[in-house]
Parts: sequence; C-alpha cells; structure tokens
Amino acid sequence: LTEEIKTSIIVSLNKLSLQKKEAIYLRFFNGLSCSEISKIMNIKTQSVYNLISSGLKIIKKNIVVAIVIIWIQLLI
Repeated sequence: LTEEIKTSIIVSLNKLSLQKKEAIYLRFFNGLSCSEISKIMNIKTQSVYNLISSGLKIIKKNIVVAIVIIWIQLLI
C-alpha cells in the first residue's frame, strides 16, 4: 500500500465511533463472528452488522479519495 492509502485508513479508523471501531477490530483483527461480537458488546447481532457495514463505508470512501488523489498526482 502506498503511504497515502495507509494514512487514509488510519484517519478513517480514527473518525469512527468507538462502537464501530470495536466491532471492526473484533471482526477483522480478532476474527470473531458477528454473533460473538454481539455478546461481547452486549448488543443485537444485527446492530453489529450495521456498525461494521457503516464503518467500512466510511473507510472505503476515504480510501477512494486517496486513490483519486494519487491518480491525479501521477497525471500531473
């Protein structure tokens, strides 16, 4: 990954609410299922899905912006 994309991911993660960060961390870094995460966080499984989905949308949006900036810099 380029430095810009790495930075974009870090900035995106920092923009997330604590619940979104926790759900994403437990899912992708600890490999837990949404059912397991719901028990840890004491929320409904559907809420876990929603937190992860909305968090990933934010991260994806920022990564796309970083890629476009890199692409524009390459054209200049």
